[in-house]
Amino acid sequence: MRSWVAIQLILVLIVLLLVVFTGCTSQEEVLWAYKPMISLGDDLFGETGQTRQKLLDGWELVGVIEQEVSQTEPMVKGEKYYIANYLPVGTEVYGSEEEPDVIYAKYNDTFIKYELLEE
Repeated sequence: MRSWVAIQLILVLIVLLLVVFTGCTSQEEVLWAYKPMISLGDDLFGETGQTRQKLLDGWELVGVIEQEVSQTEPMVKGEKYYIANYLPVGTEVYGSEEEPDVIYAKYNDTFIKYELLEE
């Protein structure tokens, strides 16, 4: 009976070693996702996680997302149009003169808040 338990224990250890060894030598690239962002020129806005169903007075349509880039690559900057790494092309972007460091993106009938990121 003891020999059977010992054999099972040895088999389990062999399997664990194989799993650890193949996991350590895997050549798969790990992709990291950046937080949702929107850029316009050199300004970069990051999603805050806050949403609204409706915008208050003073917020107006300032543009639309014209380019979507991968969320696993650094954000593209320097263009004169809105670029997003999470939202699709055509997403409306709203701004306000009272809060120039904040924009809202309208997605699925919800307004998502983005704030200017410090660099």
